[in-house]
Amino acid sequence: MNQKRTGVVMSLMLPVLLILLATEASPQAWKVEWEKTLAAAKKEGKVVVAGPPGQSYRDALSQFGKAYPDIQIEYVGLQGRDFAPRIVQERRAGQFLWDVHVGGASSIMNIMLPQGALDPLQPHLFLPEVLDSSKWHGGFKDSWMEKEGKYIFGFVGTLMFAVYVNRDLVPEAEFNKPEGPVGP
Repeated sequence: MNQKRTGVVMSLMLPVLLILLATEASPQAWKVEWEKTLAAAKKEGKVVVAGPPGQSYRDALSQFGKAYPDIQIEYVGLQGRDFAPRIVQERRAGQFLWDVHVGGASSIMNIMLPQGALDPLQPHLFLPEVLDSSKWHGGFKDSWMEKEGKYIFGFVGTLMFAVYVNRDLVPEAEFNKPEGPVGP
């Protein structure tokens, strides 16, 4: 790669992979910015994406490729523990090799963000369907994972049911008493 990449390293959802430019102008200005973004992406010819290993992510990206066949997706599947130190080192060396990072928040928040390896994502989101709070659990503004609300967008949520018991306080035998139903 001879040309310096855009330097945009961010965590974002796959359907908005190429949203790389911002606008605060009129409601219709997003169309102009979107056309500029597509033209620039077609001129460059590819988007370099780092994300988790596995076929499901590659499959999701293939949908993007079908919608925008003039833009090649170069996908590298890496665990966050492997990618975060790499991107920090590359950034320190003045290398901007990745356009997009999709991954878990811990390596991004604990390694990449404190080291200044992320460019703000929030200013680059402008498509109305992306900004529509009704499309996001908890709303668009509440999906940002860091205090500034512009670097790390959390688009996956999970609900886990876990019970931890301190056996010093509640012996196992207590759970076998027929005092009523347990659970929902």
